[in-house]
Amino acid sequence: MGTSKKKRKTLEQILKKPVNFNQIKTQTGLTRKQAKLKISEMKVNGAPLNSYVDEKDYQIYFYLDNNPKPIVEAIDLGLNDGNYLFLAKSDTHMGDKAFDLAKLNKVYDIAEDRGVTYITDSGDLSTGTTVYRGQHADLQYHTLDDQIDFIIEQHPNLEGIPMYVCGGNHDYDGLKNYGVNPLKIIDNRRDDINFIGWTDAKLNIGNGVITELVHYKGSMAWSLGYRGQKFLRDCQPYNMPDILLLGHKHVTMYAHIQGVHTFECGTFQGQNNFTKERGLPGEIAAWIIEYTIDNGKLLSIKPELIIP
Repeated sequence: MGTSKKKRKTLEQILKKPVNFNQIKTQTGLTRKQAKLKISEMKVNGAPLNSYVDEKDYQIYFYLDNNPKPIVEAIDLGLNDGNYLFLAKSDTHMGDKAFDLAKLNKVYDIAEDRGVTYITDSGDLSTGTTVYRGQHADLQYHTLDDQIDFIIEQHPNLEGIPMYVCGGNHDYDGLKNYGVNPLKIIDNRRDDINFIGWTDAKLNIGNGVITELVHYKGSMAWSLGYRGQKFLRDCQPYNMPDILLLGHKHVTMYAHIQGVHTFECGTFQGQNNFTKERGLPGEIAAWIIEYTIDNGKLLSIKPELIIP
């Protein structure tokens, strides 16, 4: 067996546990450049490689993931090549005292004037009742039934414009504690609101171009772009979206990361007791995103941050 094949075999063996570039060099003799090339080749050939940045030494650790994230099937919106606009929002938290209905209505008025084709919501449409200790001090509506009724009656509606909602951890509170999926009930009673899955859902937004809605939990990162970078590092090359819409952190950001247009989608919940105590932001805002698809490729994208 040649030296290069031996090094590759050794690399495959040591990747059964997380290793960084220095450890790879020590155990295989591969330089950083050579290791990057081998890891890229393994990914292209379908190896379930994953990675993360250690917060202690800030080094990237690679490992073979025997339980990789499942491929999420995309919901087809029936769009082809062309120019489109959509509204991307998240973390509405209807039922919380800090939820701002007036600002949500204002954003919808702007979206209607712009002529959006559809709306996305990256999680936490509802705010739940037992997500954290003492939550009832922050609530306007104290039961799940009341929150569901409030959303059905008061969430704005643009006639003929569908909204696609991914479930977040606050939405999941109803299912976890009461066996009730609030988003499915809302879906059944509102023609425009469509529940498309928990935590991670995909939309085919035109001729195979994919938008992914994600609501993974986690603490505030050291940079706004870190969550998007980490999520995309963990994706297999064949499973990368064209647009990534992140919820949960109540912040706004746009960045082009690894060829993916990545957004933090803001919130419509101002600061309440819980977020104030933890110094968490409450950036009330949403994105109107214009994009063009040509021959099944995302040709251009134009994000507009709306701050009501």
